[in-house]
Amino acid sequence: MKQQTKIAIAIFLAGFFTKDVIDCIFFLQIDKYPFSIFGFTIITATSHKIMLAVSTLLTVGFLYYAFGKNTKKVGK
Repeated sequence: MKQQTKIAIAIFLAGFFTKDVIDCIFFLQIDKYPFSIFGFTIITATSHKIMLAVSTLLTVGFLYYAFGKNTKKVGK
């Protein structure tokens, strides 16, 4: 796989996880926990905080991979 393709995939995934961070912040702000679907408690505030931390780390990791100083110039 070309380096340019890997960078494009990393940028896409960084955007996806950025959207997830925004969603987690929104759901933490409305504070309607726990979410129950068909009588099962699916998502709690604690699980959303964990997802927020993981998504933030993934976003930073993918952005560092795509735009980090160790990335070689594409096309050379």
